[in-house]
Amino acid sequence: MGYYYGMAGHDHSHQHSIAEMSARLWIALVISALLFGLEVAGGVYSNSLALISDAGHLLTDQFAILLGLVGVMQAGRAATPTMSYGYHRMGVLIAVINALLLVIVAIIIFAEAGRRFFQPLEVESGLMLLVALGGLAGNVIMVMLLHKHSQTSLNMKATFVHVAGDAFSSVGIIIGGLLIMATGQNWIDPLVSIFIAIVITYSTWGIVKSGVRIFMEAAPKGLDTDTVSKAILEVQGVSSVHDLHIWSLAPDVVALSCHVQTDNHTIGQIITLREEVHQMLHNRFHISHTTIQVEFTHFESLMPIKSLGNNPPNS
Repeated sequence: MGYYYGMAGHDHSHQHSIAEMSARLWIALVISALLFGLEVAGGVYSNSLALISDAGHLLTDQFAILLGLVGVMQAGRAATPTMSYGYHRMGVLIAVINALLLVIVAIIIFAEAGRRFFQPLEVESGLMLLVALGGLAGNVIMVMLLHKHSQTSLNMKATFVHVAGDAFSSVGIIIGGLLIMATGQNWIDPLVSIFIAIVITYSTWGIVKSGVRIFMEAAPKGLDTDTVSKAILEVQGVSSVHDLHIWSLAPDVVALSCHVQTDNHTIGQIITLREEVHQMLHNRFHISHTTIQVEFTHFESLMPIKSLGNNPPNS
């Protein structure tokens, strides 16, 4: 006897969350486009590779935000007969593509910074500093916009990491501008660019790792089958648990299937047991999609018993 549980309340809150994420992403996209124009102009006029590198990062931010919007909208699409779980993993796929794109940007920055070390250009540190301060202000606003959903959506996390990386980059550029202004050493500018590239590379690792775990259908981080199995066994009436599987459709959507064995019970007690297991999983582990197969130790006790006695067979 198998039972599947979904939660209507979860679906409603999920749709509300998608609408909120979309609105925040649109605002971030506009801010990022304005900052990109500012840093390109500032980088060209000040001869700052650090600003141009950060402008390149901002360009990938815009692409990341656009991909994020597509991912959020796809994840919110209803399930179909052929896509029975919906499109949650579309956002995960886009997040991984996003991260790999950042790696390419980092490689380009490393190469150009190496060239600048041997052929440094005179940097207008005052303009560099002013533009960097404007970039930091815009990035802080975007970080505040995207932080709320970055812990529950891998797609939003990828976009958030892009923006947070830019905020750190802006701090590095500000420090670099101050040092160039104080010392007159123009090689500090490509050094700051290398710092930006390192931040970009480091930030992508967690996203790729999380995405691979989801596609490999590994148990969510911090959640293992042994712990969940022991919790199910604590539910009164459960005698054993087997064929337990836990996986993620997305970072905020966890699914579970298992076989639960119980001793002799009435049908009403079986239904109550199944509901208690589901509620425990939802309340304790935030698992909302459960498929629970109930098995009986003595199945015949649930069957109607007819006393045949010595009645002759039908002729």
